[in-house]
Amino acid sequence: MFVYHAVLMTGGFLCMTTGVTIAVLMRKKRWWLTAHTRAGYAGATFVLLGLITALYMVSLSEGKHFAVLHAYLGLLSVFCAVLTPTLGRMQFIFRRKAATIRPIHRWSGRITIVMLFITILSGLIHAGII
Repeated sequence: MFVYHAVLMTGGFLCMTTGVTIAVLMRKKRWWLTAHTRAGYAGATFVLLGLITALYMVSLSEGKHFAVLHAYLGLLSVFCAVLTPTLGRMQFIFRRKAATIRPIHRWSGRITIVMLFITILSGLIHAGII
């Protein structure tokens, strides 16, 4: 189960990083927003599936949920990974507030990438890989 969890979380990190990269570097392309949105939703989906896998993995081992720092970092990362695309979508639903939401969405994306990276590192440390 560890491998599934690691692959899903790494996939989420890569998708989110791709989404940020597209937003920063490909903004002049006609397709950038569609690709950016899809990468963000895919990243959030992978991260949520990674959380479900982690919860299942801990329950199989009869371990205690949220007993280590990595678990709390992971929960915060999941929150960020879901919040970021939600904020992005909200810009189009609440158009009058888009100018206020947009910078929050952008910073949320940056924070999400950093949080996912830190969480992955803490998971590798917790697993004894590094």
